[in-house]
Amino acid sequence: MDGSNMNNQEINVFELTVHEDAEIFDMWSEERLDKLATDIKENGFDPRYPLTVSEIDGEWVLIDGRNRREACRRIDLIPPVYISTIDPKLAIARSNLQNHDQTQGQKAMRWAMLYPGEGKRGGDRKSNILSIFDSEPEGVSKIYVAKARYIWHKNPKLDSEKHPQLAKDVAAGLLTLTEAYDLTQRDVKRREEEEAIRKANAAKLADVRVRYPDLAALVDDERITLTDAVASSESRDLEAQKEAERLAFEAAEKERIAKEEAGRLQAEEDAKLAEEERKKREAARLAKEDFDRIQASVHQYLDQLINATCVAVNQTQLEQSKKHLDWDVFASRYHHKRVDAIRVLTALSNNLPVLIEILEVAP
Repeated sequence: MDGSNMNNQEINVFELTVHEDAEIFDMWSEERLDKLATDIKENGFDPRYPLTVSEIDGEWVLIDGRNRREACRRIDLIPPVYISTIDPKLAIARSNLQNHDQTQGQKAMRWAMLYPGEGKRGGDRKSNILSIFDSEPEGVSKIYVAKARYIWHKNPKLDSEKHPQLAKDVAAGLLTLTEAYDLTQRDVKRREEEEAIRKANAAKLADVRVRYPDLAALVDDERITLTDAVASSESRDLEAQKEAERLAFEAAEKERIAKEEAGRLQAEEDAKLAEEERKKREAARLAKEDFDRIQASVHQYLDQLINATCVAVNQTQLEQSKKHLDWDVFASRYHHKRVDAIRVLTALSNNLPVLIEILEVAP
């Protein structure tokens, strides 16, 4: 047993507060309540279905039997009461979800309203459905419960409301579970797109605020729109880019001109060095030619001296002989031996004074 019967005199059932979760299930219409009241008045209250109450935080609360209580109120009949000790939500579910007038979608939605579970984000529609269910009422598919919980978690709730309006519409039969699920998906997509746009706009404004505070201030003052501010910032960026490209081009041109000038100066320097080198080579060539010419003359005079065909007649020839005489070159050309040349020139030197004396006294 999970409870016990209560003497109907111990508590005034007509003054009991209804458990908030019982409000998930609609009261019957006036016509149907009148029929129930008439049936109870004529046939008596069925003792198999007493009102269910439970003590919560020291107060008695009506868990199940709102329609039967209202019918009894109309005929001034105090109904029997049953005290439940099980979880009130479970008691409400057991009592109300057996109603065959409800569709599977309504049952799934009301179960989700009783036990929302944890909403989890999946990568696609199927994963969104299957990832958020953890239990379901008997006779209702897990997919239905998962859809119902998706609807419950993904739709906004008013501050004073415990359940989203769309969930209540499904529970009341105003919308099918599938219709509400599709609406929720579209609304979630719309809200995600709006959030993406909001974030993108916030990022754009943050970017404008960093780079162009004056434009951001105009947006803050609502003097221009964010779109206009972004357009102005892009225009400024384009102008800045063009200016940067112009400066870069000018710098490149200056560098190119500088390189060309450096190349020209280097070419001039190279040409100057080449000309100086040419002049040096030409001077060396002329000097060698002059040396060879004088040397040949010296060698000729020396040969003539040795052969006693002439004598040196001036100081220049003597000086040139000191500087340009190369015995090996001379000997190879004129075929003289050094010792014979010395002997001949010595004899000539010895005989010259005698010849001079003869000339001096000659008549």
